[in-house]
Amino acid sequence: MNTDTGRKSGRKPPSRNDPRVQVLLTALEQGQFVSTSCDAAGIHRSTVARWVKRGEEAQISMEIDGVDIDASELAYCDISDAIKKAQATAQSQALSVIQN
Repeated sequence: MNTDTGRKSGRKPPSRNDPRVQVLLTALEQGQFVSTSCDAAGIHRSTVARWVKRGEEAQISMEIDGVDIDASELAYCDISDAIKKAQATAQSQALSVIQN
């Protein structure tokens, strides 16, 4: 897939097992802003935005275009989903507090 998109090869895909990613996800689940979560994790905000975008693009390629994606692209899908889930968890918890 990298040949079509012009993406840089050689970058290691993110992993939930990376301690920095775990800090990022925990901070997001606690309701921190993305920039604050990135600072806490030591990951640049643009890197996280790139992970999410790349995961979304891979998901679209897989679901809509029917393209088989490789394991590294699946890692971006996974981390993108984890980031969105962490944010949704925080939003749900905040709404619960407001409603009670």
